[in-house]
Amino acid sequence: MQTKHDIISRLKNALLNNALKEIKIIANSEAKISAFILLSCFIEYIAGFRYGKTSKDSYTKFVAEYLKKYIPKKLKNDLRNKIVHNYSEGGTYALAFNKPHLHLSIVHNKRVLLNLEDFLEDIENAALRYFNEMETNSKIFELAKKRYSEYGILGYLPIGSNVPFSLIGNVNAELINRQVK
Repeated sequence: MQTKHDIISRLKNALLNNALKEIKIIANSEAKISAFILLSCFIEYIAGFRYGKTSKDSYTKFVAEYLKKYIPKKLKNDLRNKIVHNYSEGGTYALAFNKPHLHLSIVHNKRVLLNLEDFLEDIENAALRYFNEMETNSKIFELAKKRYSEYGILGYLPIGSNVPFSLIGNVNAELINRQVK
């Protein structure tokens, strides 16, 4: 049986060391729009753990609770929904990189400038705050455990010393406790 510590460690590893780390790699490449897309997805991903499921309002609830300087509905509708589904933006934001002095300022056509590096840092800080709360708040932990038990997490599974790669797939308690042969 997995302990609370085991589950939190696996979630931290999946969200921070896998997902967010890969987003940082992309953010440091020329694929800046891809980084914004993945950051929008990351908010939804972590919100699913925070509230025990991905629902119509989990994204906006997470933004309101952990990313207070952003407008939840605008971020979801005009960034997340538009950029993920239409490769566009809904009219609220101007996306930029290497412009920290302009982050969240009003620019051309009354748009709010989202500077990639600051946006990423804000999301990382929100994730760290969430994990700190999960350690001490049993209700928050139980919601994450529920989501984890139901869906697992995407991660790398070693499948044997004679196989030169890892299996990528949903990792949950059953898979982790069973040796893959």
